[in-house]
Amino acid sequence: MNEISRIQPINLVAQCLDITPRRIRQFIENGDIPRLGRGQVCLTWAMYFYAGSLAVEGWAHKPTDAKTLYAIAWLTGLGTKPSSKDIEACAATFVRNGFTRDDALRAIGQAEGLRGYE
Repeated sequence: MNEISRIQPINLVAQCLDITPRRIRQFIENGDIPRLGRGQVCLTWAMYFYAGSLAVEGWAHKPTDAKTLYAIAWLTGLGTKPSSKDIEACAATFVRNGFTRDDALRAIGQAEGLRGYE
């Protein structure tokens, strides 16, 4: 997937996630989904963040940090312990969205602990 196809208008991302554009804007305002241009966000980030937030709805002690929620959904999608190549791909998405590689590693570690991967 090239960079252009990852960055999409809020309306399209909302449609893909079956939520309102207003809800996407709320996530942006809360700092959960980074804005990558005027009215645009990373579809990859939005999908994993939103899937993670849905995945933890029934948890007694659910995480609220967007990076951890992203990592929870990302790990679930892998279905196995991530390889170093997987981790670097995840870290690249974090960097593309204004975070650091260390943020990605921390979030993956937290998600692994929460999901019992360790």
